[in-house]
Amino acid sequence: MHRVVRLLERAPRSIRLVADSEPLQVVHEDERFLAVCKPPGLRSAPVHRYMGGSAVNRMIGYLGAVPHLLHR
Repeated sequence: MHRVVRLLERAPRSIRLVADSEPLQVVHEDERFLAVCKPPGLRSAPVHRYMGGSAVNRMIGYLGAVPHLLHR
């Protein structure tokens, strides 16, 4: 039973986050950091892994990879 629970906990992580092609206002970018201006009303993170429409999804589309997030 414990194995089944662990499998179910890890299963959602196997679904890749969606990349959005919507525009992203980049404030600063170098080899380590990407700072963006998030428009009002735009979610910071997706509601579900398979849904887009957030700043994270736009960053994935821009970078081609899932970012490690920092915030103010």
